[in-house]
Amino acid sequence: MNQTIENFGSYIKSLREKKRLSLEEMAAKTKISLQYLAALEENRLEELPSKTHERLFLRAYLQQLGEDLDQLTTRFKDIELTEEFKYKPKPKVKKSIYLDLIFIAGGVVLLSVIIWALFIDSPDNSVESQINPARISLPLTGESATPKVVSETLAPAVTSAVKPEKLVLRLEATGKSWVEINADGHKAFYDFISPHQKKEWSCKDSFVITLGNPAAVIAYVNDQKLKPLSTPSNKPAIDIKINLENYKTFLEERAQ
Repeated sequence: MNQTIENFGSYIKSLREKKRLSLEEMAAKTKISLQYLAALEENRLEELPSKTHERLFLRAYLQQLGEDLDQLTTRFKDIELTEEFKYKPKPKVKKSIYLDLIFIAGGVVLLSVIIWALFIDSPDNSVESQINPARISLPLTGESATPKVVSETLAPAVTSAVKPEKLVLRLEATGKSWVEINADGHKAFYDFISPHQKKEWSCKDSFVITLGNPAAVIAYVNDQKLKPLSTPSNKPAIDIKINLENYKTFLEERAQ
């Protein structure tokens, strides 16, 4: 390897340059913002939206280079032991004992103030506790029958709702997108889908869906079309959980 390796970001950057791919080309291939790819290569991971985004972006990035994240992580650990790796850890900041004492003293003062306030307010609280039961026990005139009527009318609607035995998820791609599907807690799919491609999975309880390019994917559950999963800015849709309890909230209005 020709360049100095400072961290994992510079390592994957060196792999990209070895393939003679520009960062702009990588952004076009992965559908990931140029800003986020630059943050990955410069190891500024705090600028990414979440840890899930970090994992998703890394896998999509490395797939374009023909690399696997898990294997690459193991290889990188071996590089750390060589002279190529020039990473210098940040010095540990010693914790001041005086700062600890200030926090402890502040906590004692705050606790004292709370106890004093409770002591001052206690007579009022006892009076209020005597009044409240009397108010609650007063009969309501003219309105007491209303809750019973509502409960009787709502009961059939609740009991008539029948849950499906399973969920069947179908994705139809109109463009290229990275897709991660977890079914009942198990990884069912982790790859790109291409235009005109269809994929289908089933589960007994829940799906967790992650889409790199949600605008390029149409989703169906039990043959019912879902609302678009994309955001106005078409950012990745991360960890969308659809289960037997909530799947109807994702359906298009005419499909419900």
